[in-house]
Amino acid sequence: MRSVRTVTLDQLPTGRSAVVKKVQKPSPTTLRLMELGLVPGRSVQVLKRAPFGGPMQLSLVGTRVSLRAHDARAFEIDA
Repeated sequence: MRSVRTVTLDQLPTGRSAVVKKVQKPSPTTLRLMELGLVPGRSVQVLKRAPFGGPMQLSLVGTRVSLRAHDARAFEIDA
């Protein structure tokens, strides 16, 4: 039997892609990100990370979006 571990978007390494599986806790920020296309079933790639836990830059539907690691924790991914 395979162990299931929750992986969130903030844990995805730079240069890797994953598919959004679930949004854990809706907030005004996560709802806005969902309006931009960060929704379950969508592929997302981490392009860059700022040093010292700063924002991360994502490629999403041909658009670049930056968000804080705190906000990225609300999105579960298939990794």
